[in-house]
Amino acid sequence: MDKLIYKIFFILIIVFSTIKINAQNVHIKSNKVDSIFNTYNNNEVPGVSIGFIKDNKLEFFRSYGMSNLENDISINENTIFNLASVSKQFTAFAILLLEQEGKLSLEDDVHKYIPELYDYGQKLL
Repeated sequence: MDKLIYKIFFILIIVFSTIKINAQNVHIKSNKVDSIFNTYNNNEVPGVSIGFIKDNKLEFFRSYGMSNLENDISINENTIFNLASVSKQFTAFAILLLEQEGKLSLEDDVHKYIPELYDYGQKLL
């Protein structure tokens, strides 16, 4: 189980490090995002939060809809999302795309990408 947790952590680090956004297009992207998610921008539907990060800086953030319909609580920048198993298939797909592009190998030790990770005395795949 511990190996699985470290693999998931490793995969998430790689996925988030590959996100690229052109700062000049943030305004254009915000208009497109707004047009896509405006149907969620009311108090009758479960919502979503969208964010773009560039150079470790939040370039864009929007929330749409509700986090709790029963208690009339809308989504905001402090809303906690419990993703559980919902994101695993997307993470796995992203890792396989990175491997296909030659940007990583599934056989690499996790320390190749996260050298500061504690050394458990054996190779972590």
